[in-house]
Amino acid sequence: MRKKLLFLIPSLRAGGSERVFSILANHLDKEKFDVTVAVLDGSTPFYDIGEKVDLIDLKTPRVRQAFFKIFRLIRSKQPDIVVSTLTHLNLFVALMTPFLPQKTKYIARESTILSVFHATESYSALRNFTVKLFYKSFDLLICQSKRMATDLEKNYDLPVSKLRIINNPIDTEGSLVRASEGAVPARKAKFRFVSIGRLSAEKGLDTALDVLASLEGIDFEYFIIGEGAERTALETRAKTLSIAERVTFLGNLKNPFNWLASADLLLLTSHFEGFPNVVLEAGAVGTPVVAFACGGVSAEIIEEKITGFVVPDGDKLALKSAILRGCSETFDRHYIQQSTAKRFGMSTILAQFETVFLNL
Repeated sequence: MRKKLLFLIPSLRAGGSERVFSILANHLDKEKFDVTVAVLDGSTPFYDIGEKVDLIDLKTPRVRQAFFKIFRLIRSKQPDIVVSTLTHLNLFVALMTPFLPQKTKYIARESTILSVFHATESYSALRNFTVKLFYKSFDLLICQSKRMATDLEKNYDLPVSKLRIINNPIDTEGSLVRASEGAVPARKAKFRFVSIGRLSAEKGLDTALDVLASLEGIDFEYFIIGEGAERTALETRAKTLSIAERVTFLGNLKNPFNWLASADLLLLTSHFEGFPNVVLEAGAVGTPVVAFACGGVSAEIIEEKITGFVVPDGDKLALKSAILRGCSETFDRHYIQQSTAKRFGMSTILAQFETVFLNL
């Protein structure tokens, strides 16, 4: 008998958690699993859910307004396993678990380094207390990195027995196909750099602009893929730094892989990351990465001097040095592709998820 899985996620808009859940829903073995995806707000989806998956739109834009809808859905569906993601939704599920079917197992997939993320927000002590109190209700927590698991164990008193480290997957074959679809503009400079991500403060794109403006004798063009509240400020900063003519904001793109494949380097300047999917996307098409350590997460993905360089968080001089070195190095792009496929390919990561779901 197939196991009934219910995935809960706020939306299917552009984002790392949304990408991972769409991959899991679409590619888990349907002979083993009966998959339902419940989206709180199904408007303007960026990721598609296939026909073999039951997609439910709760039509509720805010998590706190969806409490009773989620409660009724779980009680009516009676799934074997509920899998939620993103901290605010995870907490709501944790709150209601004592009143839900006890034969159902509840899994939370965490998406960030919580202690670091909460430190940037108001009421951080209250937020940390809430996670410490309610996350213990879950039968299992999926962590994307060793750093994330250590954070939950040390700072939130979660037992190691409830933690599983499963990296995010990447469709390496599909990425190469998509990289060949559509043309990108011919180069106007010797070197092409790309960054991908939400245009928000924690992504540190202002730092990327500052460092690129300090490069001397490097003929470059820089493309930023993504949207967010910081776009206007970043555009203004590029003008102030006198590099606006070399910086192009592309907005959200359904297919970033042709841009990644055409780049000499992916630049990742985030102040923190749970697990930067964009590094996998770059690796899938053989593009090396220069990245801040992101609390140690980047070093779990990047093979130093082979698939890229990791530098201390926020260190502009080190970032500048790594970019210059990246421009002078010759990387084995075929090896980068192979290594990414072996470590993070869908067959590898899906097998780990299926093992957890079958054995829980």
